[in-house]
Amino acid sequence: MADEEKVKLDSKSAKANLEQKKQQGEDLSEEDVIVIQELERIVSSIQQEVGKSNELPATKELRDLLMISKSSMASVTKHLKFLKPHYGPLVQLLKTSTRPTDKYLLADVLSFVGMIYGRDSKDALNFRLMVNEYRKNPSADQSDLIEAISAYGHEYARYLALEIKQSYAENQDSEGEEDLMKVDDTSEKLIDLARVIAQFFILKGPDLDAIDLLSEVNCVREIPNIISADIYDRVCKYLVSCSQTLPHEDAVVFLEAAHNIYTRYGTPLDRLPLSLKLGDNERVLKDFGDCQTSAERKQAAFLLSRQRFDITQLGKHDDEFLSMCLQGTYLSDYYLR
Repeated sequence: MADEEKVKLDSKSAKANLEQKKQQGEDLSEEDVIVIQELERIVSSIQQEVGKSNELPATKELRDLLMISKSSMASVTKHLKFLKPHYGPLVQLLKTSTRPTDKYLLADVLSFVGMIYGRDSKDALNFRLMVNEYRKNPSADQSDLIEAISAYGHEYARYLALEIKQSYAENQDSEGEEDLMKVDDTSEKLIDLARVIAQFFILKGPDLDAIDLLSEVNCVREIPNIISADIYDRVCKYLVSCSQTLPHEDAVVFLEAAHNIYTRYGTPLDRLPLSLKLGDNERVLKDFGDCQTSAERKQAAFLLSRQRFDITQLGKHDDEFLSMCLQGTYLSDYYLR
């Protein structure tokens, strides 16, 4: 009861704040007044329906007003501006609510609003983690989780990605040296959310933001699982360029991810240079064996010759010309100026 009284008092303070603004001569247009009154009505209805109604129409109405996918940017911005005095009471209502459905819908809305008014306490991330956990069940597939974030737009997704990177780094720094390979429960939840946002970036763009996010939470090996045929080449080139600035162990992970993507979508000539970079002779032999045309085999042979690969591992070839190419005999003749 004490918590309900506090919420009512906070609502009264919001109204008093509006009157104070008018008395101070703050410039409010007719449209501003309409928005303020609309928010007063919606928040008052939310406070009455939470814990009582199963449909939560007022909460859904507020969510629709703030969704980029259902409202204009100007409308969303204006509603966010005048939600400030209501943010605290709504957060308190979320904390005191006991029904999972109430918590989920309120957290979904307040995560977006928290991007503006809850930066210090990382409300946007914390509330989105709450939503992500609630929706992780057999009846809610990954596409639903992606769409829930997509409804609030790219800036919201980018902000969550930034919060995830910072929180994950803080978690890693707080662990002892002996526990560096251990992933605690909080970090696992961050990784789960990072996977969802990464898939959003892959579907909606920019796709390279997905690579940055997954690399920050040590999930580079999962990148091949979410890449599509229309972006694979750009992603692979990005992974290879990133590997050049990393320590050897990390660079190997990036190169292996690129190699796996090329194995799925590219050609043997795409992945052969990566196999050579990795120093993986088994991969080299397989990539060379996968070359189907005569032109591919010649180009692969010149590449192996130039890298001074031990051609004895390739065995004997009936094609004498290919054997000469492997020895580098015709390299200067076929070199394109």
